[in-house]
Amino acid sequence: MAFEPAAGSRGLRDHVGVLRRRAPIIVAVTLAAVLAALLASLGQPRRYAATAQVLFQQEVATVQDPRPDQIVDSKRLDPVRVMQNEVRLASSELVRDRVRDQLGHPVTGSVTNPRDTDVLLFTATADEADEAARTADAWADTYVAVRSELAAARTEGGVQAIDEQLGVIDRRIGEIDRELDARPDSERTAALTAEQAALIDQRAAWVRQRQILEADTALAATNDARVIDRADPPRRPSQPATLRNVVLAALAGLLLGLAVAYAVDALDDVIRDVDDLHRALALPVLGSVATVPASGDVRATPIDDPALSEAGVVPLAASGERTGGLHVLVVPRGTRARAVRERADALDRLGVHLIGAVLACGAPRSGPAAGGSAGSIDLEARVATEQLRA
Repeated sequence: MAFEPAAGSRGLRDHVGVLRRRAPIIVAVTLAAVLAALLASLGQPRRYAATAQVLFQQEVATVQDPRPDQIVDSKRLDPVRVMQNEVRLASSELVRDRVRDQLGHPVTGSVTNPRDTDVLLFTATADEADEAARTADAWADTYVAVRSELAAARTEGGVQAIDEQLGVIDRRIGEIDRELDARPDSERTAALTAEQAALIDQRAAWVRQRQILEADTALAATNDARVIDRADPPRRPSQPATLRNVVLAALAGLLLGLAVAYAVDALDDVIRDVDDLHRALALPVLGSVATVPASGDVRATPIDDPALSEAGVVPLAASGERTGGLHVLVVPRGTRARAVRERADALDRLGVHLIGAVLACGAPRSGPAAGGSAGSIDLEARVATEQLRA
């Protein structure tokens, strides 16, 4: 007969028992985490954060293709991609270096785009509240200026390329005019006239694109991006966030404490109460007694042992069985579960019929009664002696 307990999931009572037994561990780990977070927060320098807002207009006139034979129209770009590009530009070293040159110190902070908005938030941090607000405003202003410069440079390059094309077309038209004036009746007159007409159409298309690019430049300079909210000096520091750190540390410490408590409880198989004995052994637990005639080891005693009767432990014998052949396993408190199971298996192999177990909560009795009582005998030695006699 195997005395290993049946495997099963923990019930609510088991979890409550773990929390009750391991409460000091949970409290200690949680307090340690809170104390560590508090000390770390108090050791951090104070930092202030200020935020400026920039509104970005995404609806701008653009050219689909610079070639004169394509239709020129306006389009709305992908808003998510546009805002991500703007965040990258505002966070770039180009903008940060200009702000640093202007203020005389590096820029720390971040640029974010709130979801479903065309707004950029420039959040700057500094040791002083006024300096944080000044940095945020300078950062936003510099971004707007840099963006306008880049748009102007891009437009200027496009206008310059168009002017070069117009120059080539004008020179060719001039050459055709001179050739037609010199030979008005030439065989190539019809071909030259057709080429001249085509060049005039191309020139008109290039002129129109130049006008659109110039309109884009004016639009970018006025409505593309502008500061809509200046930064105000913050009243309280943003770092350290002592309260937030303590709350998060308390939650993390509580979870860690629970994990440690369950791990310690799983590794600790010492029997301290009746519930521990019930979980450790696949035998009915009949109760607990203050003292029994035993030497402090796990022993088996007959069910008619007077010490059990005095303690109120009266197990029911199976019908048809002789009471003297039934025994109860007495387990002193503090015994390891593995030792209890090994002793129960050994007694079972010797033919001792165990019908239950009791927990001995007090010190073992000593004296003549302990040595001569039928309930205090060492059953393993007794059974071995009887086998030898047989």
